Amino acid sequence: PRAVAPSREGPGPVSLQRVWRRFAAGRRTLGPSPGVREAWAQGRRCYHAWVLVVDDPRVEARRLEVASALERASPGALSPWCAGASHVTVWVAGWDPPGDHPREGERVPLEVGRASAFSSCPILEVRCPDEVQGAGLRALRATFPGREERWAPYHPHLTVGLWRRSEPVAPLVDALRPLRRLPWLRTEGVLRRAHIDARAEEGLFHVEQSCWR
Repeated sequence: PRAVAPSREGPGPVSLQRVWRRFAAGRRTLGPSPGVREAWAQGRRCYHAWVLVVDDPRVEARRLEVASALERASPGALSPWCAGASHVTVWVAGWDPPGDHPREGERVPLEVGRASAFSSCPILEVRCPDEVQGAGLRALRATFPGREERWAPYHPHLTVGLWRRSEPVAPLVDALRPLRRLPWLRTEGVLRRAHIDARAEEGLFHVEQSCWR
């Protein structure tokens, strides 16, 4: 596959609403396929990204609220993902370790909102209150050199978990719909380098590990 150019669609309410409509109109979730992760990794281990680490118990509680609602609707539908390590991906570097960034460690204002989902995972919507001043996620993403390893338009979000299997979306949509009314939480994220351990069955997430070197 070929990486797409950065999306012209900003991380605003229109694009977030479009993500939800696309999921709700679908038929089945996208669960893992045998051998796909191994073929993707090809024996490699560390898949790198720049992320905003969100250390906020309110956000973690909201993740658990959404996960619990989905578990009641479809037991076993969800695989845990980065429990206790909430984060928003900013830039995907891929298999090559990225260099330093002058804004590493910077705190970025964020708002974490209602539940939504992609075909591959349930999420919490994220937006940046500084976006209208031109100092939000879009501006931050523009500071990274080179071409991002990305296969779909960028929609800022916070992942709740991963769908464990392919199944009908209708019960999951019904479970998520009441959580579409959750209020926005004002919080912040800290820009950090991170990687996913591609050899781990459910992709262990690490921040600032020696694997960078």
